Amino acid sequence: MNLTRRSTLLVAGLFATTMGFAAHAEESYPSRPIRMVVPWPAGGGVDAVARLLSQKLAEVLRVSVIVDNRAGAAGLIGTDQVARSAPDGYTLLMGSLGPNSVNASLYKSIPYDAIKDFTPISLVGIGPYLVAVNTDLPAKNLKELVDVANANPGKFNYGSGGLGSPTHLAAELFKVVTKTDLSHIPYKGSAGVTTALRAGEVQAGFISLLEYLPLRQASNVRALAIASSARNELLPDLPTSAEAGAPGYEFGTWWGVMAPAGVPPQIVTKLNSAVRLALDDAELKQKFVKMGVMANGSTPEEFSSFLKKDIEKWANVIRTAKIDKQ
Repeated sequence: MNLTRRSTLLVAGLFATTMGFAAHAEESYPSRPIRMVVPWPAGGGVDAVARLLSQKLAEVLRVSVIVDNRAGAAGLIGTDQVARSAPDGYTLLMGSLGPNSVNASLYKSIPYDAIKDFTPISLVGIGPYLVAVNTDLPAKNLKELVDVANANPGKFNYGSGGLGSPTHLAAELFKVVTKTDLSHIPYKGSAGVTTALRAGEVQAGFISLLEYLPLRQASNVRALAIASSARNELLPDLPTSAEAGAPGYEFGTWWGVMAPAGVPPQIVTKLNSAVRLALDDAELKQKFVKMGVMANGSTPEEFSSFLKKDIEKWANVIRTAKIDKQ
């Protein structure tokens, strides 16, 4: 046998062996613990969603699913770490609005491509926001809020949890949709917004349902509308934006499971099935509801389409609102 033929057979044999190992790995997946990276500190909303889901995923997949908090730089550090990880299905990301939709337009540069560097697995849930005001403001619905704000340009303020935070973006989207003039006062985190709203330091706040629930009994805070297409079961008497006089205004944060780009389709299918099965669990759904999270699984293709539309949406809002890139 000549050297060329021997080399060819050796290469072919190595290729077949490698492909065999790869196929076996995909068939036996998962065979060891899975790491779910949360690019935010422990105790926050994204972390809470990840921990609840990981517990149920561990039951479905029969391996440990370990939440790993990798916080910093508005979610960029942990998200980039996942983008650079091996595409073997053992490193996942709990994706969310900021790092995976907004940051591409909010920052001059980020270390990853929000579309090309990730494999969408499934949406997990949507968290609706609502519009609340201090009761000193004479507005009983969104139409009255728009009217009183535009009759007094620059006089009334809204608070946010900081530049580019969901509370900031929710307000800027409201201003774009309703052509309303409200001034921005940023705080260090969304907790500062609710405190300022109660104290009357700001007249309006665009906050999550979860953040509003503790304020329901506050005599000096009034919820005007929920920024979604349907009423929420936790606040069934609260009208939607359209019902309250601001059709077209909808805002909610979201959570979704993602992986590095290049994960084999067979593993993607297994993960998608596991996430959706976990989200069908009645106990998990109820826990999410109490947090103001609406469980909402999807196919990878649906999640991919959602991401592309969301990135485009926030690029337009940031451009229209003239928010300077950081």
